[in-house]
Amino acid sequence: MVTGEQFASRDIVLQARDDTLTRVPDTHKFYDALQYPIIFSKGQEGYHFQVPQINPNRPSVGEARCFMYSVEWQKRGLPHVHKLLWLKDKLRPDQIDNIISAEIPDPNIDKTLHDIIVKNMIHGPCGPENPQCPCMKDGKCTKKFPRKLVKETVLNDHGYPQYRRRAPADGGRTATVKLEMVATLRLIIVG
Repeated sequence: MVTGEQFASRDIVLQARDDTLTRVPDTHKFYDALQYPIIFSKGQEGYHFQVPQINPNRPSVGEARCFMYSVEWQKRGLPHVHKLLWLKDKLRPDQIDNIISAEIPDPNIDKTLHDIIVKNMIHGPCGPENPQCPCMKDGKCTKKFPRKLVKETVLNDHGYPQYRRRAPADGGRTATVKLEMVATLRLIIVG
């Protein structure tokens, strides 16, 4: 993406091998694929209302009694889905860990995923290190970071999970991010 006086804030401009620039109009069917390469990694067309339904009865989740969802549009036009599943059986913490991870990936196993998480999914810095951060109110992070480190995912009395975020001593990893701050698992965004 190119920004500046010459281009609108959401313009996508492709640079050819001969250094010529070509603007991709926001009406082009591959506009979303170019603007959100992580989501449309294979160059698929962007979101549309004929996107096929995915069967909610995936083996890793369990059998669904029913489900509902709503599609919202974020500020930059990307669709965002809220999905609610009523499962026949309650999920166990180990099943949750097969679906959701709040840990820094191992760069030796998946360097690309590790780099994406470290670049885009680390909260802050906030707190005493950065009291002027927008998430700070009355000296505390409104997003409840840093999170508590736990060896295993646990469910609270209301059914909400506290995701596994292991300390390095328990097999977790840390990463160095901008401002030379060491990020721990307590800062990983899940969602």
